[in-house]
Amino acid sequence: MPSLPDPSEQLQKLTAKTQEEEPKEDLPAQTVIELDTVDSRGKRYKGRFLFKVPTIGDQITMGLLKSGYLPQGAAADNNANLLAGVCCYLAVCLKFEQGFDKPEWYDPMNAFSFDPYSELYRRCLDYENRFHGSGKDSRKDTERSGIQEGFTRSDSASVGRKIQAPPVRRETLAGDNA
Repeated sequence: MPSLPDPSEQLQKLTAKTQEEEPKEDLPAQTVIELDTVDSRGKRYKGRFLFKVPTIGDQITMGLLKSGYLPQGAAADNNANLLAGVCCYLAVCLKFEQGFDKPEWYDPMNAFSFDPYSELYRRCLDYENRFHGSGKDSRKDTERSGIQEGFTRSDSASVGRKIQAPPVRRETLAGDNA
């Protein structure tokens, strides 16, 4: 019959492992993201961006902005829905202030190439995921879902970024008993 391990010995081993593990360092809510990328036409985009992880209030602001572009969530075109979401996210989370001037090329609503914006968005999401402790890399999500590189599904975003459609309102005619 095999001998049972000594409980006090097991407790010592567990305590030693716990003490060896270093606590995770909290990431700051703001970071600098450096971008140097080339689009499909060979045009180069460079810039330094001050990124702020969105708060709950920021997430509400993103939803309000997006609803302005896509009234009542009526984006029959998934591409328009995705583009509006990315533009609103960047508009709220990037801060342009002293030392972080907006690059000349940065004008998402008037751009012809979305490549630099999708790359910037991906990097912002990667940092946001690390900030929240998920350590998830958005590239893996996009590859798995078949979405163009640089984008991520809304169900893989942090909990606060999942925005659900408002409930459908049912209106009845006068005298309708339904």
